[in-house]
Amino acid sequence: MTAERNEVLPQGYYWQPLSPSGFSIPRPEGWYFRQRRVRALQESYFISREETSGIGVVQIGSGPMIAPKGKEGFFQTGVSAYFFQRVREQFGTKPSNVAQRRIVNLTGGFISDGPVERDEKGEYIIYRRYMKKETTEIVNLKSRPLNMYSELVACDKNDILLLVAFETPSELWAQDKQIADVMVKNLLFA
Repeated sequence: MTAERNEVLPQGYYWQPLSPSGFSIPRPEGWYFRQRRVRALQESYFISREETSGIGVVQIGSGPMIAPKGKEGFFQTGVSAYFFQRVREQFGTKPSNVAQRRIVNLTGGFISDGPVERDEKGEYIIYRRYMKKETTEIVNLKSRPLNMYSELVACDKNDILLLVAFETPSELWAQDKQIADVMVKNLLFA
């Protein structure tokens, strides 16, 4: 846990374990959780304001990702988290290099909405950044502009990487930024 992270959450949040990663993330009361194993070395987690009934494959930026789907399509506001094991085997480099590359070299039409923050706490290297996108193309679907707050947590010793991204439509960012800060900045480490 980093110094600014607090194990005591604000009222209206509780801890959502991200098993088997060992990490936990603050989850607002009344929000929905889904988990899906993508392949042997990758687990995906989703916490969303909107109820979702299934999982779909989306093409975002440089490659396909999975995301929860509901009656209205993919969720609009929430967190997508992806836990990777044996990162060197999957990406050909250590986890901290993957994290730095992903947070610094934005893809898929994202632009920076603030500086990259870097922190080291024990074995963990943490990168954070606010970003935004004017349009999002998901396969044959275009959505509204969105804002995102992303954090990547790498542990080279254990060869793991956790990518966490809170996203919401830009018109909701003023009200949702505080939720993003609570969820992303207070992630508990394994």
